[in-house]
Amino acid sequence: MKIAFSGSHGTGKTSSVYKEASKQKLLNKGDVAVITEIARQCPLPINEKTTKKSQLWMFSDQLKTEIDYQINYDYIICDRSIVDYCAYAYFSDKYAFKNMYQGMWHICYSFIDTYDKIYFKTIKNNQYLVDDGVRSLDFKFQQDVEDKLIEIYNTLNYNKLEYI
Repeated sequence: MKIAFSGSHGTGKTSSVYKEASKQKLLNKGDVAVITEIARQCPLPINEKTTKKSQLWMFSDQLKTEIDYQINYDYIICDRSIVDYCAYAYFSDKYAFKNMYQGMWHICYSFIDTYDKIYFKTIKNNQYLVDDGVRSLDFKFQQDVEDKLIEIYNTLNYNKLEYI
């Protein structure tokens, strides 16, 4: 089983991931793994200062990690889905990466069914945006990312998305 928490930055995905992992560990006898937030591990610029290399690094690392974990673990809880990285790529460098975004979208289309459930953390219900030295504090950017994520999930026709 693979569950992801998706949504714009500052919506409490990471807290929810660890709560879900704890719940799954108590309920199930299999191995539970957490895929932590890849963006925080990225050695390149992120948020509004992201680059093409940054977006490719995060997207490909998330994809590879999810595939690797599916081989070794029974339950996987993801802090973001690959769709999240696709949405952020859309806003990269003032839309200079449209071809890259379109390529990512096609991979998302082929990969989306590997998620048994995606919980979408909305800005309205989850106001965790704090200055932690990593997150962008620009509310418009946060809202733009949320709107793009919703649009992508709708175009992918993903019917296992639950808004929380």
